[in-house]
Amino acid sequence: MKYFLILLMALIPLVQGETKKEDGVKKAAKIEIVLRQQRELEADELMLIGKKSLKEGRYEEAINKYKKAISLYEKSSASEKRVTTKIAQSRTLLVDTYKTYAGKVIKEAEKESSVELYNKAEKLLSEAKAVNDQLRKSR
Repeated sequence: MKYFLILLMALIPLVQGETKKEDGVKKAAKIEIVLRQQRELEADELMLIGKKSLKEGRYEEAINKYKKAISLYEKSSASEKRVTTKIAQSRTLLVDTYKTYAGKVIKEAEKESSVELYNKAEKLLSEAKAVNDQLRKSR
């Protein structure tokens, strides 16, 4: 939200500088640029929160933050090199987090002899593979 206010403040001079000759299309394009920047900043913030969650061992929270960040990056400007790099880095981190979490779940499953936990680990590894496949396709 704080980034939205900053970007909105940046947008005000752009809109105020419009002359009567400029039409709504140009204004809409400028607003779209600001909204893309906002989504990218929100995604950056989610990645930071996800990394903190990962360090604290909150794997599910980290995974959710990374997934949301990737979605926002894709909506911001997925054709720009800077953003495509962030998407690739985020997906790599997501894959690593899935695998690390699956490893922890497997250790727990071994201790408890729990089929349910093994199934959970299998699902996590399947998710990691799916994201990894997306990562390969984008390269």
